Amino acid sequence: MNKHSVKAQRPLQQSSYRQRWCGFKALLVLLVSCLSFQMHIAQAHEHAAKPQAQQGRQKSPERRAASKPTPHTPPKKEKPKATPSRTKPAAFERKIAVQHKTSPSRVQQGKASYYGGAALNGRLTASGERFNQNELTAAHPTLPFGTRIRVTNLSNQRQVVVRVNDRGPFVKGRILDVSTAAAQRMNMTGQGVAQVRVEVLKGEEVASSRTAQKAPVS
Repeated sequence: MNKHSVKAQRPLQQSSYRQRWCGFKALLVLLVSCLSFQMHIAQAHEHAAKPQAQQGRQKSPERRAASKPTPHTPPKKEKPKATPSRTKPAAFERKIAVQHKTSPSRVQQGKASYYGGAALNGRLTASGERFNQNELTAAHPTLPFGTRIRVTNLSNQRQVVVRVNDRGPFVKGRILDVSTAAAQRMNMTGQGVAQVRVEVLKGEEVASSRTAQKAPVS
């Protein structure tokens, strides 16, 4: 080969190297761009999935309220309607229930009042019978219905035997409510309230008291 042919081949080899290097660089740039594009897509999917996961973990107020167990409330029992002649306070009814557990004393002493008049006459008592202000009856907190008691007005020593057919009195500090007729027998209608002694009668005492009360009152 001569010198002229060798000089002519050198530029051709250099141009082929340059073309190969440019192709390699283009391929490398393409690969890098593809990788960066895929990473960008993966990051976008990851950011989009995070809010959905947080929303799934966070419960709305309605769902939180629905998930809480609701306590079981038993149905309310209707209270039986009372049909006595006078309204009884709830606290007094509880006091009577406690007093019924113990037997009352045979002799009591305290204040007594009387009740009657057109507004109460003929109304149902706690025992179920009609109130008659002209009969010798009384209202006591605990004594059984039908019990006969002797009531003595301590200011004038007048006595009367009455039958318990109602509950009362409903005023603190009083132990007995008597009918108008019984109050007249003890001469206490003027002051309305009197200091009395209450004695429970039994057996022969009841029979003797009925005989004594048939006598006219002086």
